[in-house]
Amino acid sequence: MGTVGAPNIVTDELVMTIDAGSPNSYPGSGTTIYNTAPYLDDDGYGQQRLALTADIDGASFNYGTQPSWVFDGTNDFINFGSSAFQYQNDDSFSLEVWFKPDVLAGFQHLIGITYASYRLAISGTALSFRLDSNNLIVGGGSISAGNWYQAVSTWNYLELEAVNYLNGVQVSSGTDPTADWTSQGTNFQLGNSPGENYYFDGEIAIGRVYSKTLTSTEVLQNYRALKPRFVN
Repeated sequence: MGTVGAPNIVTDELVMTIDAGSPNSYPGSGTTIYNTAPYLDDDGYGQQRLALTADIDGASFNYGTQPSWVFDGTNDFINFGSSAFQYQNDDSFSLEVWFKPDVLAGFQHLIGITYASYRLAISGTALSFRLDSNNLIVGGGSISAGNWYQAVSTWNYLELEAVNYLNGVQVSSGTDPTADWTSQGTNFQLGNSPGENYYFDGEIAIGRVYSKTLTSTEVLQNYRALKPRFVN
């Protein structure tokens, strides 16, 4: 455990944390977002600890009381390249994102890669965690436009189980004994999946990746640590 941009954030096997509200992570201009995670992943997918150089393609920066990157739902995204976080079915991992949707319509990519491997998205007004060419889709939760949310999706390869959390509470889970995808070498992105048209319309303030399956207690810990910043 430790402190990364907020008190009591879980740092065990944290391989990426980007925070629009932290000058150490983003200085407020330019196209470089710095990864402030303290942990280096042993399998080589998390070795950009010092700096993830992002192509901030169109996303603007909000300097308000809740600093964030703003996505217009048309052509904005943040690209971390094809060497970041190429997890396979035999890797446990977790994704976390703090976001505020402006418009809820259709399918919108939040964080991850593509349907061929894994991604966390919004489908309508619900979370949608999709893995292995959509052979495993786990949806759930109720999202409203104009509100901030913490979303976490976890994959446990030992149990072949995917779980979704919204604001620290588990909202869905699913298993697939046939889940079997390999590294695709495709870009890890926020705001849209590479080569597709699933652009997010709203704001993203924080993105995190863990090379382990967060427990429900750890998910709630992260939510409580950041709740005063986002939720009145």
